[in-house]
Amino acid sequence: MPETFLSSYLPSNSTPNLELIKSISEKFEMSFEAIANRCATLSSNPFALIYSKDGVVRYAWKNKNTFLHWIPLDKGDPLPNQSQAIRLRNSDSTISSTELVSAEIWLKGTQNRPIPELLTEQTYTQEKGYQVTMILI
Repeated sequence: MPETFLSSYLPSNSTPNLELIKSISEKFEMSFEAIANRCATLSSNPFALIYSKDGVVRYAWKNKNTFLHWIPLDKGDPLPNQSQAIRLRNSDSTISSTELVSAEIWLKGTQNRPIPELLTEQTYTQEKGYQVTMILI
């Protein structure tokens, strides 16, 4: 989806969330994953998306210009035990509320780039074990 078109649906003064992304994907009958990744790339807010199936990481997507922290998860790794996604794994197709959680659940700092104390986490549990978790600094 072209940047100029999608940007009009992503207000710069609002915090991105999974409900907004889902509504955009439904409005334009495009896959949630494609729209979510494009939103992460275009957003001025630093957020990342962690895609998983049955509690195992498929991949993570982030805007490398705004989300500068390291997510120490690779394809095939289990989701962090303390994550919202693990707690919601067996729920029906829903989008959770946002929660403030310890950034250490998802991020690893370095000496030059310490991680924040907290971040916001929100999870979209889909059918057949698929989930996407948004982490927002």
